Amino acid sequence: MLLVRDETFVVDNDELYIIGSSNNKLYDCNEYAMGPVDILSWDVSYKKPDISKLEKYKEHKGINIILNDGNISFFKKCKVIKENVKKADIVVAKLAIIDAIVACHYARKYKKTLVVESGSDAYAAFKYHGGLKYRLAARPLNMLTKHYHKKADYIIYVSQKLLQDRYPSKAISIGCADVVLEKTPEEVLDKRLARIKANDGKSCTVGLIGATQAEYRGHDTLITASGILKKRGYDVKIKFLGGGTMNDKRIAHAKACGVEDKIEFCGRLPRDKVFGWIDDIDILAMPTMVESLGRAALEGMSRGCPVIGTYETALAEIIADDLLMHAKDANRLADIIEKLITDKEYAFMCAKRSFAKALEFEKDRIMNIRKDFYAKVRQEGKRK
Repeated sequence: MLLVRDETFVVDNDELYIIGSSNNKLYDCNEYAMGPVDILSWDVSYKKPDISKLEKYKEHKGINIILNDGNISFFKKCKVIKENVKKADIVVAKLAIIDAIVACHYARKYKKTLVVESGSDAYAAFKYHGGLKYRLAARPLNMLTKHYHKKADYIIYVSQKLLQDRYPSKAISIGCADVVLEKTPEEVLDKRLARIKANDGKSCTVGLIGATQAEYRGHDTLITASGILKKRGYDVKIKFLGGGTMNDKRIAHAKACGVEDKIEFCGRLPRDKVFGWIDDIDILAMPTMVESLGRAALEGMSRGCPVIGTYETALAEIIADDLLMHAKDANRLADIIEKLITDKEYAFMCAKRSFAKALEFEKDRIMNIRKDFYAKVRQEGKRK
């Protein structure tokens, strides 16, 4: 079995450091659910990232990391993907990642069993990413994503409804998250409730997780909401977690809103530091235009943090209606934040509700669903 995602590593002293959204918990899930699996990966050491902020890859006996030079042309990458697909019996491709689209093409060409991990709304992800080349690519990549959903033998959607509606298929399919959470101790919720109780009713810290160049994440919407709340007499600090290349653009918008002194860029953090970061904010706001499940949202919810999401995304599947907004609606976002600041009983309820919802995504439950699915794939083994 070959797994194709956007898997990248940095090599330092023969150790691998994980780049991007993957982490050792996800690899634990892959190893347990998929059995022996090869993961096509790329070495991006040439970019020279700061490894002190990256998670070190823990060796997994059931996973074979096929590491290739990431500093090669797209056409050479396609050749690497082709050769690895030819060697596999089953190809698992996470759409709408471009490497995975290429893998789907070769899986069909060489009559391999094709499993699609449906992970994102391709059109929205590229249209709202920022930059002309992404907008131009959105429609054709969305068409390819639809095509390979229809051509797949099996599909595992990370949503329960959103992606199923976007990419219908007659393939054998299930809806199951790719987020795995460890069981969170009850004292975490107790600390959250104590934090809410201690709030002065006039100030709070709101966090957002996402790279600053990802326009669709809604950084400017949150900044605008902070400016609105300042005019209403509230002190709202904002913390952005994640790397990024457009901090200056976000600062310029903050200056226009009169809140440039309220913005903090926290950069990347090692995975084991993220929960501590969440514990130090009062609200997690995800005013995003694109989200197929919400790893960041679920991690926030597992800490009892009230989480604000958007109707246009799969966040609407896990967040109650009273904490939802339409993307770019800064006034609605400001209203929700204001209610969480001023109404402690409401904030208590939101914290408890978040904590309870996160229990549905505990590791054992998710991993067993996925394990049963991939056991079926291996058992049936051949294309219909």
